[in-house]
Amino acid sequence: MTKKKLERRRLTGDDKVRILMKLIPMEDFEQVLDKLERKQAEKLLILMKEDDLGVPEKNNQG
Repeated sequence: MTKKKLERRRLTGDDKVRILMKLIPMEDFEQVLDKLERKQAEKLLILMKEDDLGVPEKNNQG
């Protein structure tokens, strides 16, 4: 087994969520939260805070 495959297998669910949230545009953040159950959304917000990504602010452009 290659080193890359071993590294991929070591990723936890939280690691995968962190990667996904870094890849999707922040404009889609609210839509992602709407599709999650409350506990899942809370965990996602905690993970983002731990990663210093913060919660995106709504764009107030009119």
